[in-house]
Amino acid sequence: MPRLRELAGKGIAFRNAMDMSHAGRTVGAEMLVLTSTLPIRGRPIFVNYDLNQIPSLPRVLGEFGYSTMSFHGYDGFFWNRENAHRSLGYDVDFFRNSIEAEEYIGWGVSDREVLDFAFS
Repeated sequence: MPRLRELAGKGIAFRNAMDMSHAGRTVGAEMLVLTSTLPIRGRPIFVNYDLNQIPSLPRVLGEFGYSTMSFHGYDGFFWNRENAHRSLGYDVDFFRNSIEAEEYIGWGVSDREVLDFAFS
């Protein structure tokens, strides 16, 4: 986060980014970031595939002794995210029902509230 905050403070933007998330949008983006694999066409990968064998950032970090957590402002059952996060190697996850919040945007807890919860 310190590096991301530094970039945000400088107003750095990535104008040539391409959306490669496909079906499921955030699920596809998570898969891309956590495994360096492009999402497949059709239903989101979190719903249709066994993720236990796919190399992932949380799993690799765990192998090096790090504890990993995921925070998401919506329900863990949506797109099978709770099971998928465990399969990808997260040690602990927090979803909408775990986060005490007052601010909701759209379907879930606001990003600000999720970050406040994560850093508390």
